[in-house]
Amino acid sequence: MTSPRRQKVGIVSTFDRLCGIASYAKVLIGQISDFCDVEVLRLDPDLLQDTSPSGTAAGDAHIRDIIHRFQNFDVINVHVEHGLYGTKRAAIFQRLQWIFEAAPALCLTIHWLVPKPEISLKTLIKAGLKRDLAHMGKLFDQPGNYALMGKKLYGLVKAQQAHKPVSIIVHTRRDRLRLIEEYGLERVYDHPLTYLSEEDITAIHARANRSQFPLLRDLPENSKILGVFGFLAPYKGFEIAIRAMRHLGPEYHLAIFGDIHSNARVRSGGLPPYAQLLADEATDSPDLKGRIHFCGTQDDTAFLSAMVICDCVVMPYLEVGLSSSGPISQAIELGARVVASRTGAFTSLADYYPGRIEFFEIGDDNSLATTILAPVEFKDGGSSGRLARSRSIYKAALAPEQTGP
Repeated sequence: MTSPRRQKVGIVSTFDRLCGIASYAKVLIGQISDFCDVEVLRLDPDLLQDTSPSGTAAGDAHIRDIIHRFQNFDVINVHVEHGLYGTKRAAIFQRLQWIFEAAPALCLTIHWLVPKPEISLKTLIKAGLKRDLAHMGKLFDQPGNYALMGKKLYGLVKAQQAHKPVSIIVHTRRDRLRLIEEYGLERVYDHPLTYLSEEDITAIHARANRSQFPLLRDLPENSKILGVFGFLAPYKGFEIAIRAMRHLGPEYHLAIFGDIHSNARVRSGGLPPYAQLLADEATDSPDLKGRIHFCGTQDDTAFLSAMVICDCVVMPYLEVGLSSSGPISQAIELGARVVASRTGAFTSLADYYPGRIEFFEIGDDNSLATTILAPVEFKDGGSSGRLARSRSIYKAALAPEQTGP
């Protein structure tokens, strides 16, 4: 008997670069290659984010080159995140439209959902007290912009669902329900970002050691290491973690595993504003001397080892409408103690992992320090079967004749 032909899947994503989407695409190949043939159609975000006339034309040509290869595949898995396809809204929508329309069948993995079009009264009051009229104007304009973005982007997806197989994967149940109820989309699946097998986890724990990190290897044995992870970006809230250190004893150290993103580097050679802010916060108090460690960018292997050697992984993100975060998912998978700000993304992630995340109030360094000092109530809830769930959802979403979850 002849075996059925294996499905050919093309993944449109970044790859082989220091980028959360690229890291996820790499592990996704391993998760789904047992039931389909997979090839990554690599995006070049540096090219796509060039807004000069010649750069825009080159970016458009890059997308067309990728689309030309669609003829070799049965289904195209497109990874969608803010800024991945450009910096100007018109270019982003045009490129996504070309991709959506050209794909023989679509599976969208959406890492960033267009935020709900609403005004934050708290933020508006703060801007008003500072008499920051420019910021107030943006706050009023933003909901209208988000409403248009959502209507256009998800309307385009709905139009494609009318005449060819289109499935959607998001990383929270909240986002799944929103796409169904607010935009009328069908065949929407949800699962948390999933990276590691049990074999991976065992191997990472076996090799992880403070000696791998030069800035940490000579710390006293009784030191407690707090870790924050990822590129230095304002929404990460790393300054909150630095400020929290002032409320903690001298045995506590903060390790920052990340660096300036290449897109944020200053041509003059100086630090970008946010990196300078962190540097200033780290040197502002004599109590922090020798306790804040900028450990720099790590490769994937060292990044995961760093989570294991930390006594606590801290995720002090601000609320910016984020849908998912690779580092917090990886920390949970590795069994680390995780303390996170009470953002929508993190509270939604806790639905999959009850009892695995300790929360503190967004932007409140005293709340963060108090949570870190509190007795640990660790519960390994909901982590079993995560890899099997991820694989089964992709198998259903990539199926030629798709049905709802």
